[in-house]
Amino acid sequence: MKDEESLTPGPSVTASELNLTSNVEARIKNPLTGIPRHQLLRNVEIFAKEHGLSEEIPVLSKGAILAQSPADFETIDVLDDGDREIIRYENAHKWSHPWTLCMTVIICSIGAATQLIFVLISVMYAT
Repeated sequence: MKDEESLTPGPSVTASELNLTSNVEARIKNPLTGIPRHQLLRNVEIFAKEHGLSEEIPVLSKGAILAQSPADFETIDVLDDGDREIIRYENAHKWSHPWTLCMTVIICSIGAATQLIFVLISVMYAT
């Protein structure tokens, strides 16, 4: 890949911004803030081509623009009314998930806890 086609990072972060452990009220800065739209869309295009997702560029572009300023979804010009309605629903129903997803999370959690118990028991008997 040519140098001019490399992904352009967002604005640099200072050390004080990275030290979130000392500030319990710190918020993580959106890494897409400050990237001009044309560069953001170029980054999306490069990413999609590198990962075989060229047919998904329109959807990924909408997602990147939305992720850059999610609070402004009502005024983002690339979103249509259907997109805005889905976002409104997701904002109003944050815990609306399919039952199968919830069961998958529960079963995986039980499996992880069981595995941890077996590891702890094996360590206790090994010493």
